[in-house]
Amino acid sequence: MPLKVAKGADLTRDEQKTITEFVDRAVHGAPGAALPPLDIEADAIIRALFVRNPEAAYRITMLAIGQARDLEARGAELAETRAITSESWFRRLFRKNADTERMQRVGTG
Repeated sequence: MPLKVAKGADLTRDEQKTITEFVDRAVHGAPGAALPPLDIEADAIIRALFVRNPEAAYRITMLAIGQARDLEARGAELAETRAITSESWFRRLFRKNADTERMQRVGTG
């Protein structure tokens, strides 16, 4: 669910929380994870670009939150796919046959 982008739109508490947690995680890292050292040259370039492009912080934050959500969704899909494919071929065959029989009974009933 994308965040509102219209000027003057009020953010919900959930949207505010999402942004705050994202920035906190970017600044302090995920719990138990160490942040890489700050590259001073890259930091200077980024700061200069943010000064020249004041909306860049907003745009980058929204982009990163959207990508994080997409990645989370893909991870859930992958986990579901792995759960399905981890079934034995015999169990899948049995389930498929049972589903086919059920469909035939519904069609003839």
